[in-house]
Amino acid sequence: MILSSYQVRSGIPIPGTLVVVNSTGKTMEKKQGCVVRYQVVLETNRYMPTVAWPLNCEVSLTHGAESFPVGVTRIPITVTTVYEVCDKQSHSGPNGCDLPPGVYRTELVTTGSLLPPPPPVQVTLLTPR
Repeated sequence: MILSSYQVRSGIPIPGTLVVVNSTGKTMEKKQGCVVRYQVVLETNRYMPTVAWPLNCEVSLTHGAESFPVGVTRIPITVTTVYEVCDKQSHSGPNGCDLPPGVYRTELVTTGSLLPPPPPVQVTLLTPR
């Protein structure tokens, strides 16, 4: 996982890339009709967000398969630095929803990908402006 920055102000999204290297010699393919969703979240030992997606299954336009050809595949991601669910009255910060400053680690959450989880990356959130 490559992020555009590893230290940002809370509330600012972090663009990045999930890099998949397939060195198996053949295309890795999953044949279940639903589109696989990816989200990278920030967590700590005390904060682990719950990620939810719609219950309905979006069918993939590529014959219902997730595939990774031999070589490198890049998947664009955005890491949010705000609470996934926000009650502005119970959170602090100028926007009420910004994660508190501190050191976090990334976690890849998917809806059934072929991908093994990448090692976590450390991200430091600074005080919002």
